[in-house]
Amino acid sequence: MKTNAINSLRELQLQMPAIFEKYGNDNNFTQIALANPIAALEKIGMEFTDRAKDEIETYARFGKEGAKQISELRANINDTAGSFVDLNAPYQIAEIIISTGDFNVSKSSEQAKKGAGAGSSSVDKAALIKALESSPKKENNLWQDDLAQFSSMHPVLPLILQYRKLDAESPRFADKKNISAIQEKLNKGPLKNVVFTLTCDPVKLKK
Repeated sequence: MKTNAINSLRELQLQMPAIFEKYGNDNNFTQIALANPIAALEKIGMEFTDRAKDEIETYARFGKEGAKQISELRANINDTAGSFVDLNAPYQIAEIIISTGDFNVSKSSEQAKKGAGAGSSSVDKAALIKALESSPKKENNLWQDDLAQFSSMHPVLPLILQYRKLDAESPRFADKKNISAIQEKLNKGPLKNVVFTLTCDPVKLKK
């Protein structure tokens, strides 16, 4: 663990007034913070544990009540799966589903159909992983998820589907490698009414 690293959202919130006072009107800091608040804070020398990064991003994306819902849903997923589930690891999730279910594992959709026709449950592992790797999409104002076709295969899948929908509804922090491109776009127009949500009470900065 990093010696002076921020270990929780609360630790960061206690420091935010001083950070806001010093950097709140720094255009470069504000631009990076709009894309990825953690990256902006790291840019000024702050360090974070992985636990803190996850807690901070969850709070920033979903708000206080939403973060609580996400936390409870993650815990429910782990309990139902019987072990920790990395929701960004399709192969691990597929292994959990297949190893704890009564399935014949097939390599293609055609084989899966043959297995089903023979009276036994069959799962196309490659198709399952592909569905797990995909992201839910909104079509005609309705969320569509390729993973839904597998929802009856394991009790954890409906919970994962719920999590994936919530996750898709709120954009993640930008990847650090894309921040420069985002800054270029932001430079084309003035920043107005920027809101810092990581303070204990959201602070609005008018540019």
